[in-house]
Amino acid sequence: MTEAGSPPGPGAGIRPGWSYLPCSAADPADSFGTVDERFSDVARRYPERVAISWLDEGTVREVTWGELFARAGAVAAALRDRPLVHRRIGVLGRERVPWIVAMYGAVRAGCAIVPMPSGETPDGLAERCTQVGIDLLVTVGEVTVDCAGLPGLEVVDVHGLEAAGGEPGDHPDRPRADDEFLLQFTSGTTGRPKLAVLSHRAVLGSAHHYATAAGGTDGSVLLNPLPLEHVGGIVGGVVSALAVAGTYVAVGRFDPRSTVEAIRTLRPAIVGLVPTMVIDILALDGVVPEDFASVSAVVGGATSVDPELIDSIEQRLDTRFLVAYGQSEAPCLTMSSPHDPLHERTRTLGRPLPGRDYCVLKDGHLVAEGAVGELCVRGPLIMTGYLGAEGRPIAVCDENGWMRTGDLCSMRDGVITFHSRIREVVIRGGENLYPAEIESVISRMAGVAEVVVFGTADPRLGERLVAAVRAAAGSTVTEADLAEYAAVRLPRQKQPTEWFLVEDFPRTSTGKVRRLDLVRHLH
Repeated sequence: MTEAGSPPGPGAGIRPGWSYLPCSAADPADSFGTVDERFSDVARRYPERVAISWLDEGTVREVTWGELFARAGAVAAALRDRPLVHRRIGVLGRERVPWIVAMYGAVRAGCAIVPMPSGETPDGLAERCTQVGIDLLVTVGEVTVDCAGLPGLEVVDVHGLEAAGGEPGDHPDRPRADDEFLLQFTSGTTGRPKLAVLSHRAVLGSAHHYATAAGGTDGSVLLNPLPLEHVGGIVGGVVSALAVAGTYVAVGRFDPRSTVEAIRTLRPAIVGLVPTMVIDILALDGVVPEDFASVSAVVGGATSVDPELIDSIEQRLDTRFLVAYGQSEAPCLTMSSPHDPLHERTRTLGRPLPGRDYCVLKDGHLVAEGAVGELCVRGPLIMTGYLGAEGRPIAVCDENGWMRTGDLCSMRDGVITFHSRIREVVIRGGENLYPAEIESVISRMAGVAEVVVFGTADPRLGERLVAAVRAAAGSTVTEADLAEYAAVRLPRQKQPTEWFLVEDFPRTSTGKVRRLDLVRHLH
């Protein structure tokens, strides 16, 4: 007989009194096909329905699903004329409409997409391209790429592909639902960024459950200003609109005033915002409930959300705020509901969304209901694995199929509460920043012996980056020197905003830095 506290095996039923909730059975195995199949179906059924809308200097612009399908087809035809070995297309840039055309073009050509981080250094971009093994780098908008640093890799603007025209036809090796669709950069704190490999089924299923949990119905209008290189921007924005055959509202780089104008004019029903964006919108003068009259729910995620912030936006804008939670490896895991009691809706992560099983483990054992442990998930709507050195995904689940999230949570009556992060990731304005990656750059500076990067609380961004540096013997390096060095070698969001020079770090008996002690000492 199975021990009550042991990790549940596949297909295990509910265990009353324990932190385990099986939800994967809610989705039949064939519930979600490929993104291409859904795209083709929506374009066929609703060719005149608006797929993307945006404001162009105050004028409303639109692309219908039929037009988007034709434009993506032209890109697909151009891609199929190229020798694609790995069938992976990198997309670089932040202009949303051509980015979406490039994404669907890759999909129609039977390729997976790799969103490339904007603002990366030339060396960083080259390393990422090599790591993934992309066949082609497609740029969108005003992007400058040092092609000399990418030997053997073709770089082409999406408009050039689209202008080539042609009919894509059917690809002889059409992808299946469990084939890779999205290779998403993520990372732990141990160094080199990782790539989470997400299937068509995982992305489309996660997007469907996100949109419907937020109140989306057939034809709903969604606005999510997160960059499309972010899993939340793709899954919680573009593909969620596809899932409900609705409209995606495209905005430029986030600006609170222009975002409010887009909400007022283009009238989305669902708005996805990270807390930093909410703070910036609430700081504007003249924002009134009428601006959000169309909005049935504001969905906030990416960091733990301050309950007072939720209260402020609900009172100020007369709308409902829902808390969502997910990660690159497993998007759109939980969401609160408009019908939840006030405390659950504003002070927890909400309830698990369908398509996955959920449990809380500590030291390899299932914890009692309400106890704190690491949240673990399994099922078809999580990543296949991390991309390995040989170009194939490496599974990270245990023998029972559980994937560790790295987050300390508790579960009671089907509601999940977040407590802390096991990992040392710094989450600044909704974006994950990885100390080891930043430390590896700073440590190469002459005169630096050792560096530790960590996050500290910030009232607007959630967290900000701080660096503590132990200088080499005889070095005269200053905080200003360090900031100047980082400014030319790291993207702006990865540059520490505060620097400390220390004689040494608090350490364990084995010489490892005690990060928590360091943070307490400096802050």
